[in-house]
Amino acid sequence: MFPYFCLLIVTSFCAITEPFYKKQKSIKCILLSCFIVLVLFSGLRYDVGMDYLSYKTWFLSGRGFSEQGFILLTRIFRSLGPTIGFNFFVFIIAAVTLYGAYRFIYKYSSAPLLSLFIFFCFGQYFISTLNLIRQELVIYVFLGCLLPLIIERHFIKYTLCIATCSYFFHYTALILIGIYFLDRHFSAIIKLSGIALITISSPIIIYLIENSDYAVYLKLDIFVAKVTVLQYYLLALSVIIALLYFKCFQGKPMTKKDILFENINYINILFGIMIIMFSNTPIIQVISRLSYYTMPIYIILIPNFISRLSLRSNRLIFRYAFILLYTLIFLVAITTNGKLQHYVPYHSIIF
Repeated sequence: MFPYFCLLIVTSFCAITEPFYKKQKSIKCILLSCFIVLVLFSGLRYDVGMDYLSYKTWFLSGRGFSEQGFILLTRIFRSLGPTIGFNFFVFIIAAVTLYGAYRFIYKYSSAPLLSLFIFFCFGQYFISTLNLIRQELVIYVFLGCLLPLIIERHFIKYTLCIATCSYFFHYTALILIGIYFLDRHFSAIIKLSGIALITISSPIIIYLIENSDYAVYLKLDIFVAKVTVLQYYLLALSVIIALLYFKCFQGKPMTKKDILFENINYINILFGIMIIMFSNTPIIQVISRLSYYTMPIYIILIPNFISRLSLRSNRLIFRYAFILLYTLIFLVAITTNGKLQHYVPYHSIIF
């Protein structure tokens, strides 16, 4: 657990001292240095994450994946040798994933070091890259490299990139095609109608499942999941962000980027409502995994709204409040679920 605490200390120190750096170039160098450390931490790990040994078994056997492109990649890396090939494979996946996260933060965050800290501390972000490696790679390639294609309206390029990610890494990436159409303004009536539709239809869907041949799955504990405190927190956060968008941009023009991020936040509200409505059913697991594609938006939205505060004292208060909050979230998560999710103890291929 010691390596995680070291990273926590480093990233929190960077986030605390960021307001006192005079040059943006210094912040960029610190951000890049921290991400290099994270790449080494993630890429050189051994048997960290519940899926690590499963991926190694699948890598060596060439089986276990639905995506044919991913099977092809494992064959290419396996030609380097079973051990060296797999280690190199894990390192490259980590490097590409974290490069996407770096680009996302550097390009869109007004406080990159605070974004880095949030990225490290929240379990669905950096820690998940140690486990859900294929989906997390797609998520951060999308956020770091493909968002400009939406803003600049390159539909064919964007669709081809998503299709490539789906073929080589994770089929669920195809849902990201729908994100392309979120760079336009939707009225409050449309958004409230969407929330009402989700709220009303969810009990109907559960009723239909209960009276179908699939009802047996609702009674199996292995498929059932409950709503966690963090999921309630994310829903509350998404609602607060929506209200901040309304307050800050009411009657003011919005850029395509702002509209896109506001609509992604709205999608998170819908995900949050569905997660609560489908609590204690197998559906919650599917919705939770799909929500991973859009939840990282708060890595940049939290710092961006803090930066919009007019008074420096208020900006510092909110910054340090979120640093404290995410420190507590990280400590609780790593101490209660670290061993369960096989994140601790940390092992490396070099020691």
